[in-house]
Amino acid sequence: NTVVDVFPFKNNWDLMFTAYTHMFSEYTPPLPYRVSGVIINRNNTSVAEDTIYNFNDIDYNLVQNNSTLEYSTGIDVIGYDWKNYSHSTESFTIKENLNYVIKTNSGLYFKLRFIDFYNDGGIKGCPKFEFQKL
Repeated sequence: NTVVDVFPFKNNWDLMFTAYTHMFSEYTPPLPYRVSGVIINRNNTSVAEDTIYNFNDIDYNLVQNNSTLEYSTGIDVIGYDWKNYSHSTESFTIKENLNYVIKTNSGLYFKLRFIDFYNDGGIKGCPKFEFQKL
């Protein structure tokens, strides 16, 4: 007789690494497909994708004084496409020089980049990433 809410409070999270269904609308009819990626809390979190700067050069001053960073609250702004799949090698590689600047629900800024999609044992679906508070 007890209702258990399994979702976190909407102000208590920013990113979720998960499997989810993406709808590929370029197909007729649209194709639902299970992907592994990152969704954001679109209530209070926003993310800007960056391909211009070196990860190590992104700092708080750059983020505060940069008008080229366009923030989005789209739930899949990070999503699954920070990696590429090769049909010939049947493996994933990480997109080079792809950074994310995250503004958290508490107003803090972080930078994030993916390094690998495999663990040390070669098992896929175990993303390695680097992040740092700005």
